[in-house]
Amino acid sequence: MSTAISVRVQPMRASKAGGQAGHDLRQGGRIPGYVDEERIEQNSVLLNPPNFNDLYEEIAQHRKQAKQQKMRKDARIAVSGVITFGTESQPILKKLSIDEQNNLFLQVAKEIENKTGHSLLSLVVHRDESALHAHFMLRGYKYDEKTGKESAWNKKPSDLKALQDTAANCEIVKKLGITRGISKKQRLSEGQPLDKVIHKTVRELHYDLPRKRDFLKAAIDLEIKDKKKEREEIEAEISKLKKYDEELKAKLMTNHERLQNANRKLKELSDVYNNAEGVMLEKIQTLQKRVATYEKRVSDTEKEKIENEQKLLQLQQKIQAIVGDSILPPGWNPPVYKVPDNQGVVFDVVLSQDFYKLRDSYNNILLKYNEVIAENKNLKMENEVYKQRIEAIARAKLEEMQKASQDSQGSDFASSYRKP
Repeated sequence: MSTAISVRVQPMRASKAGGQAGHDLRQGGRIPGYVDEERIEQNSVLLNPPNFNDLYEEIAQHRKQAKQQKMRKDARIAVSGVITFGTESQPILKKLSIDEQNNLFLQVAKEIENKTGHSLLSLVVHRDESALHAHFMLRGYKYDEKTGKESAWNKKPSDLKALQDTAANCEIVKKLGITRGISKKQRLSEGQPLDKVIHKTVRELHYDLPRKRDFLKAAIDLEIKDKKKEREEIEAEISKLKKYDEELKAKLMTNHERLQNANRKLKELSDVYNNAEGVMLEKIQTLQKRVATYEKRVSDTEKEKIENEQKLLQLQQKIQAIVGDSILPPGWNPPVYKVPDNQGVVFDVVLSQDFYKLRDSYNNILLKYNEVIAENKNLKMENEVYKQRIEAIARAKLEEMQKASQDSQGSDFASSYRKP
């Protein structure tokens, strides 16, 4: 890692120079994978490259007019170069504005033009790759206006080494604290690894620099994918919880309705029970009054029966005294009795009308007494039936209340503890 500035150049024939210019301008084909297409618009074209076929013709014409050797078709009419900075220089460059960055590269390119004597043809600043750098093109032949001759690029290693000094000694570069890189020979003598010393070609640089970017981009894409999946899972869980919440609301509403219905039914049953209880009590009271009345009637009838029996007994005793036991017919049925007088003559004796009335009254009383006894028995049975009905209604009401209470508590318990 260093703050060094570096300049690398490579002569090119017309066809290659045109391809390089297309690459510099991001034109004429597929955009390389190491280029961030979203940042292409941040690049700066400070000097557009010429048509290299026209440049070839221009140089060839000058050589012809100067009676120089005819140009080869694969003559290297352009020199492609790249200006780069060390890793520690990048934060320094990022603090500069775009105009300041452009001016920095333009000043370095002008110094290189002055040092080599070859005209600057193009200059493009790239900000769409992993590190800020600039591509430039020099005219592959130096034109001498006095003689009209075209001299080809013929630089020695020492000349190329001097380009590093030229770039580092540029006043604007020195102000930024950026220095010249250490020579290969010195770095090797200091024991630095060979792969750290030998400069990579532009193609190798373009391959290596974006590898880290591609790796980071893949990691970011993977993280985005994971986050998206996590978000989808969270949204699915939210949807599930919302659905379950709606189900709980529906169940809660159903349970409330059931509870209201149970309370309403309980009230109805309670009203029915209360009404039935009142009616039954009223009927029981009525029956009890009727029973008391009939019991009194029975008691009165029994007294009257006893009195009549006593009267009948007295009449019977009187008749016996009159006619004797031997001629009394059984059952008091004959209306006429044969009664002998003192001389033994039998006469027909008719019992008095009062006796028959008393006998009929007795029979009626006896019949009425039996009817009252029977009705009293029926009333007691009816009273017992009503009591059993009241007890059955009370038991049914109690069971309904218990069942309604259990159903309501069971629904609330299930709704409270059920999980989604």
